[in-house]
Amino acid sequence: CCCCCCCWFAPFSFLCRFEIVGTFLGGKRVDSVIYIGRMEPVRKKAKRKKKDGLGSSASTLTEEEKKAAIFAIEQISQVDNRKGPTPGLIRNKLKRREVYKEQQLQKKKDKKEKRDKIRKLREQLGEDAPPKQELRTIESMRVSDGTVVEEDDEEVVKDEETDEFAEYFIDGKEPKVLVTTSNKPVGKTFKFAEELINIIPSAEFKPRRGFALKTIVKQASAKGYTDLIVINEDSKKPNMMLFIHLPDGPTAYFKLTSVKLCREIKGHGRATRHYPEVLTSGFSTRLGKTVSRMFQSLFPQSPEFQGRSLVTFHTQRDFIFVRRHRYVFRSKEKAGLQELGPRFTLKLLSLQKGTFDSKFGEYEFVAKNKFYVDRKKHYL
Repeated sequence: CCCCCCCWFAPFSFLCRFEIVGTFLGGKRVDSVIYIGRMEPVRKKAKRKKKDGLGSSASTLTEEEKKAAIFAIEQISQVDNRKGPTPGLIRNKLKRREVYKEQQLQKKKDKKEKRDKIRKLREQLGEDAPPKQELRTIESMRVSDGTVVEEDDEEVVKDEETDEFAEYFIDGKEPKVLVTTSNKPVGKTFKFAEELINIIPSAEFKPRRGFALKTIVKQASAKGYTDLIVINEDSKKPNMMLFIHLPDGPTAYFKLTSVKLCREIKGHGRATRHYPEVLTSGFSTRLGKTVSRMFQSLFPQSPEFQGRSLVTFHTQRDFIFVRRHRYVFRSKEKAGLQELGPRFTLKLLSLQKGTFDSKFGEYEFVAKNKFYVDRKKHYL
């Protein structure tokens, strides 16, 4: 069914190695050439393939032909696309860039050819095609930290019925959020705070005016605020966010990165004051569930669907990506999303029981460098 041989010849004044792989499909032999990890169909055989009607359906293939097709899929999947000189060994800067660019273009072309060949072979095999290989990503190879919980875990459900956020989900309590900044902030921090207020319907902004944070916590609790958000800045850019749930905590401290205001997003829409839907995804541990409920408690639990707005908190590799979109119905069958902004990324640095207390506070989680030595281990 399959034959393989090697030959050597020297086009362009240097030696190149070719491997000829032959497979029998639909009663006809198809030869392919593997050139240093690259597979190209032989021209003469490719022309004859169309004339002889190689595109047979799975029902017309014999068992030997199916085995040959499966073997061909495995061989194509194992092809190594790396070829040519190493750009790092080329001393000339212009030549190095040129070689690197050519290799990247060739690599994309080889990947496309490989995908097309595998797709055609799978179409011929139909239901007999081998299962697709699972992609090896950091998420798929995640190492559990021992706190991952199932969706309907009874212990977690009972804890959520009596935690600090239960009254927002069970009784429908309306949140009231206070947003402030660090002392003497600059323009971009003010603009980010303004757009954060537009995301959270019941949020209000108050300037800091030099008050201590513990004083602000007491005054906000006395005036009936349910949450306090403090935006810190560094080098005239917002870089940290402190989130305190009132009156009894918890307190979460986040690193704030990748901030993009609405006007910086190409093709952004204009938001309305309707209550948005809130979507939290990727939070699978006990710590992640707590952080997820903190975000959900910022919004009223009765979304106004006529506004068609959606706020997403998606965690991946312990980074929390915050986005706001609007549903756009292009037809009766097709719908899309239009980003409204702003967009930013959070990373949990610490979670403290109770309200803010930097000296005597009890911490549930504190991010340390040793936690992230193994990139496959996540805590949210």
